[in-house]
Amino acid sequence: LANTLEGPTFLEQRPARARATEACRGRSILVILEGGEEADGREGKTTFPELSSVMSPENRWLLLTRPPSQSESVETVYLREALDPVDAADLLDSLTLSRPPSPAVRAAVLELLEGHPLAIHWAGSMLVADEEDAAGLVSDWKSGGLPGLSDPKEAKHTLRWLFERSTRGLDDSARRALAAAALLAHAPVPAGAIDAALGVPAQALLKSLARRGMLRRLDGDRWQCVHVLAYRFARDENGSDPALRAGLATWLHEQLNVALQPGAGTPPLRVIGELLDHAAALLRADFDQQLWLPLANNLLYETAERIKAVGSLGLVNRSLLAVSAWIDRFPEAKAIEPQWQREWSVSHNKVGDILRAQGDLAGASDAYRESLALLQRLAQDDPSNADSQSDLGIGHEKIGDILRAQGDLAGASAAYRESLALRQRLAQDHPSNAGWQRDLGV
Repeated sequence: LANTLEGPTFLEQRPARARATEACRGRSILVILEGGEEADGREGKTTFPELSSVMSPENRWLLLTRPPSQSESVETVYLREALDPVDAADLLDSLTLSRPPSPAVRAAVLELLEGHPLAIHWAGSMLVADEEDAAGLVSDWKSGGLPGLSDPKEAKHTLRWLFERSTRGLDDSARRALAAAALLAHAPVPAGAIDAALGVPAQALLKSLARRGMLRRLDGDRWQCVHVLAYRFARDENGSDPALRAGLATWLHEQLNVALQPGAGTPPLRVIGELLDHAAALLRADFDQQLWLPLANNLLYETAERIKAVGSLGLVNRSLLAVSAWIDRFPEAKAIEPQWQREWSVSHNKVGDILRAQGDLAGASDAYRESLALLQRLAQDDPSNADSQSDLGIGHEKIGDILRAQGDLAGASAAYRESLALRQRLAQDHPSNAGWQRDLGV
């Protein structure tokens, strides 16, 4: 303060406090203290009352901080929400007047930054820089998860740096609660999900995260990450805690079962949609494939069938695609294991059924043929495996069904005959198996 207001030689022999007090005396100035959470008095650090004590009554100050305990509530303005879409767009446009980005780049930036004002400010400053290619910047931000978005004047100040500084004062329990929330979708999360992930009531932890501006509380004790920083940088898709994932997967399984309980009437589709969004997000973070039971298996079989029974094919498709995407990210050595080849074929067949019911015969045909290729490989690799031969019969039958629906009766007949030959062989080799005798009749 003394150096800025009066110069470095002002009372240079006096202590810093005395110099600052005299420099501020009687001045009409505004002093802004940014990052005030650092002035917490811990480990020898100063406090805001100590810093502000050098100011005189004519001075004005603005403290930018996360913990509300550093100021009187009557003197505090709370900024908890991201900018709404219109204000976010206006801010970006005002920053890029000298070099407006293309509509595609503008839309991508606004979608990526989700109304975070500082991030939009940095992005706008970078987009108008002559040495930067706007489309290339946005591509980098998308592929890298935004850490490359930085303060144009201070390269080390990246969004990740800002996030880590914001969470510096959190204890381990609060960090785990935030990590659990970020493993689900960027959508409202019931407090019960975090309780299940941590194994203990998390209400106090969620409130502490809200005070820090990381979470906001919505109706019905639901919580949501406030902005892109809290969600994207708290989310770990490549090394998350297995215990957190297991707790969240069990909670999702239970919630889906409750929502789709037979005889409970038509479930609220909005609730099922939110649960499926959370399930898909959690499976994307299951980097070491620990969640077949209870989550992925449930989505592929029980949940998909129950949703189909209530008539929402779109939600069935979302349940199946979450599993397909999960299997698609398997390492190659695991993906070629017979169990996962079979489950992948089941997923393709079920997606084909939905597409066919929706009238997309070409899409259904593609899905069925993907499944058939997998089943043929499994049957070829282990010709003595009766289950693989039976699955292959189902695969040919699905192809026959879609060809018949497309009007190719000759092609359908050939596919059905392939299935029939497999059924005859199985029924012959296993005469006591009533299921395969029935399949032969069909």
